[in-house]
Amino acid sequence: MTGRDTPKAHIGRKSRQRQDRIGEKLREMYDEIASEPAPDSFLQLLEEADAAERSQSEESAE
Repeated sequence: MTGRDTPKAHIGRKSRQRQDRIGEKLREMYDEIASEPAPDSFLQLLEEADAAERSQSEESAE
C-alpha cells in the first residue's frame, strides 16, 4: 500500500486480483472439459433428436 492508497482502495485491488485468479482457474477448467470428446451415448441422443425433428418436419409438410 502506498502513501496515497486508502485501505478501501487496497482492499478493492486485492479483491480484483482474487477475482482475476478465480477467472483464470475457471477458464483452465472449462478448456480441459471442452477439449474432451463427447460421450458416444450423448452423440447417439443428439442423432435421435435430429431424426425425430426431421421426421416431424416431414410429416407437417405433407
